[in-house]
Amino acid sequence: MPGNRQAFSMAMNTADRYRWDSQWAQAAQEYQRALAEFPDDAMARGGLGFCYMQTKQWQNALDEYENTLKRDYSNIIALSKTAELYGILNRREDAYKAYLHLADLYSQAGQGARAEAAWQKAVQLSPGDPEPHERLAAYYLGKKDIAFMIQERLAAAQGYLQRHDVSAARTQCEEVLRADATNKQAQQLLSMMNEQKQQHSGPLPTGAGATYSGAAGTMAGMPSGPLAITDSPVAESATAGNISGGNTGIMGNMSNAGNFGGVGNPGPSFAGVGMASGTESAPRRRVTASQVTGVLKQAQTFQTQGRFNDAIDLCEQILESGFDRPDARYFLGWLYQEQQRWDEAISQFQLLLNDPDYALSCYYALGQCYRAHGDLRTATVHFDEAVDRVNLDALTVEESDQLLQLCQEAAESHRALGEQEQALTVYNALLGFLRSRGWNDKVAQVEFMMQQIMNSPASARPVTPPPQQQPAPSAMQDAATMAFNAGNMPPNGPPPASAQLPAAAQVSIPGVTNNNTGG
Repeated sequence: MPGNRQAFSMAMNTADRYRWDSQWAQAAQEYQRALAEFPDDAMARGGLGFCYMQTKQWQNALDEYENTLKRDYSNIIALSKTAELYGILNRREDAYKAYLHLADLYSQAGQGARAEAAWQKAVQLSPGDPEPHERLAAYYLGKKDIAFMIQERLAAAQGYLQRHDVSAARTQCEEVLRADATNKQAQQLLSMMNEQKQQHSGPLPTGAGATYSGAAGTMAGMPSGPLAITDSPVAESATAGNISGGNTGIMGNMSNAGNFGGVGNPGPSFAGVGMASGTESAPRRRVTASQVTGVLKQAQTFQTQGRFNDAIDLCEQILESGFDRPDARYFLGWLYQEQQRWDEAISQFQLLLNDPDYALSCYYALGQCYRAHGDLRTATVHFDEAVDRVNLDALTVEESDQLLQLCQEAAESHRALGEQEQALTVYNALLGFLRSRGWNDKVAQVEFMMQQIMNSPASARPVTPPPQQQPAPSAMQDAATMAFNAGNMPPNGPPPASAQLPAAAQVSIPGVTNNNTGG
């Protein structure tokens, strides 16, 4: 028999208010009242599970999320929380399987950065299994990050050797040599397998993987991929807690930003690429494939030191050397934008509009650039396009402030053009979404913004000043698919575009508590 919808809604609204105030026990009681009316409601189950997590009732939390997964195994939030809880409860094999499944779901949804972070977590849980390494290799190949692709192929080869699957290990090594015909690690491993094949027709003996570890040098025992870095201000955003759908934000690829190389393998020194130690650039040289990672890391360092021209010079060298990497291109566009070199920034962002990992953030950045350039009409078109690309299905309440900010940009641009009806259309669509989720405090914010529009004529809104008067636009975090896997948006921090770009440390957004991390 159906429950009482009014009683359910009242309990959910009360629970949400308690939750915002971090009153977990009271919120849990209200979620339980809601579930008494509709026991299969996923949002109520998730809310109750989240409250249990906040009070460290791990098994109770797991029971709630597993209940949801029994009916919908593709529920990403429930799956991510379940994976996290398996890890907390030391159920490593279950956690490994859950993160692999989570990564596949993210990958199928086009959320590459979140998929990468989940694969990385699977690697941490079971370093010897080749599957996550192989999937990471395919992901890095798609991003044209050849160095990390090679690293993951070699790790996968080692994993297959430990399983005595010589054929699969050989395939991984051959893929490495296709990308880098001089790779010594792959050559040594293939040579070892060939020698073993001549001596024995059967599988490699136990210990072959250990032999490879010695041949691979720094590969053995080294953390996988860009998440190996732990000294970046955003390194913590790459951990399991930040792929759970709660902490990772809406604007892109921050879940593993800011890292080039690894702690034990920081990449080649950039001194050999021709960079002067002062603030002036030395004559340019071509960047080699083995140097790209180190160059990007050095560009990040220069950016954090305020040496924007040097950072720009390095990114330009990478692209001019034939490495058309989208992360380097996006970072270069952002550096141009920070220096108010609008035309150059626009040209870089426009080249990434067909890249699924960068399109949304580039439409937003182009809106900022065109507005600063004085072309408010074109800016509005790009802001609207960014709004249209938001993946609302994956949006969490913690990420809603950033959605509000993006919609406000679009609405205010329409209002500045005298298009009050279009501005209200943006807000009305946003209101419909927020009400469908029951996020009443956000509804109140948008209603207030709508009231401001209706009470203030468009002519009262100043037109974008010319470039020389326009302050550098505040940078939103990278948007990717706006399934939102970034951190909070610092007001003037660099917007990392991918797993390899620098990011400002996370800051709190007014009105949002840091305790609200999922559900």
